[in-house]
Amino acid sequence: MRLSSQLIIGLSLGFLLLLLGLQGIYLVNARNYLQEQLGSHAQDSATSLSLLLADPLAANDMVLVEVSLSAVFDRGYFRRIAVLAANHQTLLQKELPPAPPGVPAWFARVFPLDAPSAEALVSKGWLQLGRVVVTSHPNFAYLQLWNTTWESFAWMFGLYLAAMALLLLFLRTVLRPLQGIERVARAIAARDFQTISERPRARELASVVRAMNAMSRKIRDALEAHVSEARRLRREAYSDELTGVDNRRAFEEQLRTRIDGAIDPQPGALYLFELTEFKQFNARAGYKAGDEILRVLGKALLELFPEGHQVVRARLGGATFGILAATTGRDEATRVGSEIKRALELVLREEQVAEALTLRIGGAYFESHLSQSQLMSKADLAMLQSGERPSEAFLLLDCGDDERDEQGSQYWKTLIVAALEEQRLALVGQPVFSLPAKQRIQFEVMGRLRSSTGELISAARFMPMAARHNLTTSIDRKLIETVLAALAPGQRLTGQVAVNLAVRSLQDAAFLAWFESAMRGAGRLANQIVFEVAEFALVRDLAAVERFAALARVYGAGLAVDNFGLHRQAFEYLLRLKPAYIKLDRGCLHQLREDPQQRFFVSSVVHIAKTLDIEVLALGVEDEATVSELAALGVNGYQGFIAGPPQEV
Repeated sequence: MRLSSQLIIGLSLGFLLLLLGLQGIYLVNARNYLQEQLGSHAQDSATSLSLLLADPLAANDMVLVEVSLSAVFDRGYFRRIAVLAANHQTLLQKELPPAPPGVPAWFARVFPLDAPSAEALVSKGWLQLGRVVVTSHPNFAYLQLWNTTWESFAWMFGLYLAAMALLLLFLRTVLRPLQGIERVARAIAARDFQTISERPRARELASVVRAMNAMSRKIRDALEAHVSEARRLRREAYSDELTGVDNRRAFEEQLRTRIDGAIDPQPGALYLFELTEFKQFNARAGYKAGDEILRVLGKALLELFPEGHQVVRARLGGATFGILAATTGRDEATRVGSEIKRALELVLREEQVAEALTLRIGGAYFESHLSQSQLMSKADLAMLQSGERPSEAFLLLDCGDDERDEQGSQYWKTLIVAALEEQRLALVGQPVFSLPAKQRIQFEVMGRLRSSTGELISAARFMPMAARHNLTTSIDRKLIETVLAALAPGQRLTGQVAVNLAVRSLQDAAFLAWFESAMRGAGRLANQIVFEVAEFALVRDLAAVERFAALARVYGAGLAVDNFGLHRQAFEYLLRLKPAYIKLDRGCLHQLREDPQQRFFVSSVVHIAKTLDIEVLALGVEDEATVSELAALGVNGYQGFIAGPPQEV
């Protein structure tokens, strides 16, 4: 129960008891007063009648006595009036039959009123003629007491309601800062370090607000300091200091992740360009002039492809640059290459070095998984051929999988559709172990298609064709259905299971509607699933991933980031998305034992993640020395061939 509710209930009960006590005291006093009034009324009436009846009784005029008695009895509130002779004989009597009070019986029992009697002597001079006995009727007093009770109760209850309204307004004003404290406390628990802007007037609450704000700012400042340091280390490790674009190491790591390991392949192109005769230019104009040309080219690439585009821009060495861009098809890849060529030629003309330096640029278009060497060789060939005919249009060569091209696109579409319809999606998994205990904490599950002959077909072979024929969401649906069936009681999967999803599925409204229904039907099984999205795919549409994460968390499932650490905006989306865990890309572990900066980068990532209550796992671990190094750096777990290759579940 909220503090304000407790205070209102407590104060209202206290105020109510006070009002009831005052009402009770008032009623008791009123009852005593009316009881005294009844006795006084009886005595006064008896005295008046004794004076009034003296002459008629002396004259023995009973008619006048009766008339006088009736006049008093009829206009007063009496139960009985009797005139007695000196010998106690009743001469005349007026009496009303007993009647219950005109008020509730319980009220008469709680506040009883007696019917008092009084008498007075009737005398003429020194002669005593008799006595007058008067008994008052309490029913009128009961009515007076009842009406007084209701009137006083109405006033006091109205006062009670008004007091409670003022109290509620006062408490809301005084306790409003507590709502801000609660909001900020919940935000901090959710790893969002906010502060309270409103300052309460109460000194105690103001002190709590200052302490809460100071704590939130310190955590936020410490986190921002670590994020800044991690960004600096990433920039030093993966950025070219001269041009501001990525260096060769970053380019090769991202190329490997996007080409070799993508479960959600996307058509794209690799562009290579270089400045010929650059060494001669440096010799003639000086190295500073050459560096300035390279710096201008790097700036042009950053402006041509702003942050947020699916583009990797890198200086590969000397005057050679590479650009890896996701495209929607070959026509767009050609258009992008032509734009790059025009922009770079314009830069050279503006710098007045177009005659001294010749631009040589070419590209390789791909739609499927292939090796880095294949793609680089094809792009390099296109660049060399374009140098032989610089005046012609941009040259873009195609590269692909010969086996897949020979079999044909329709063959793969038919194979994928048939495998899904015939329930031939197999699960292949690899365990994830904790550090330092080295106990299994998770099982990452991947989908493989089983051919009609029983052969398992890897995702690298069928996913490009699935993407081409818009079958990615169908595969993800079947994968989730198969995992849920395998997680059922008594089946082969137990514990936490990680499932990789393509970002195209998360962008599909029909898939999200199906996913919500599936999670609702899964019940507690959803708590065992964590859905992973690769970093390079996540940055395509962070908003779609955020919506999916919120939907998954409603049903108890989690969301994690795979291949973390290569993108320039890694820490920005980490602060926004707040995943359950991140899996460091194997590129982040390159020369981990030999490179102090690499170790410090991983340590900074671990510290930032732990501040945000995010676990850190490592991918691609292959030896015990790396496991020991990861444990020393505070990494929570690892996955890789050190535990064996993926096996069918």
